[in-house]
Amino acid sequence: MTISSRLALCLLFAQPAFAQGLLPGQKPAAPAPTPAPGYLLIGNQVPESLTVTHETGLKRTLLSYKPAPDILVVGFFSADCPENQKLWSALSRIYHDYYGWHATFLAVSSKAGETREAVAEAMKKAKMDYTVVRDEDGQAAKLLHATVAPEIVVIDEWGYVRYRGGIKNIRDIFNSVIGHEPLNQEAEPKDVEGCPIP
Repeated sequence: MTISSRLALCLLFAQPAFAQGLLPGQKPAAPAPTPAPGYLLIGNQVPESLTVTHETGLKRTLLSYKPAPDILVVGFFSADCPENQKLWSALSRIYHDYYGWHATFLAVSSKAGETREAVAEAMKKAKMDYTVVRDEDGQAAKLLHATVAPEIVVIDEWGYVRYRGGIKNIRDIFNSVIGHEPLNQEAEPKDVEGCPIP
């Protein structure tokens, strides 16, 4: 074997083992402490104490809906918001494309005066078999800083908030988070349209 061949082999095996996603991503390092704005920032971990109300009427932690290796896609929706109705078909396609690809989908009803059942019925008509929960006291919307419906919050497999915003380019977001890659776009776009969550 020539010297140049040996050198090429050495360089080949010197490459890091995690290149091209051969190994799973590593748990993100805890972000540096920042002044608390009253809600979770991108990169903060969702606390185990955050609860929502299940269809049975019992409270459950938000993170309990997420199997260990999955990302959790939390959608804040409203049955009577025109913005939601315009996006049902796009959301349905996204749900069916990513269902089973280490992505768990959860719908949250936070709008005052609206029931969990109304949101569940609207989603059923749109062919989205999400688990639908109620945010009775508004704490989930407040802590995750969801201000309008529809709004999506993506939580990675370790429970860290990775994205908050609308569904524009959401496929790129999902691919990046599932593939343990940096986001190629803003993690918290400001141009989210929808009906205000009081």
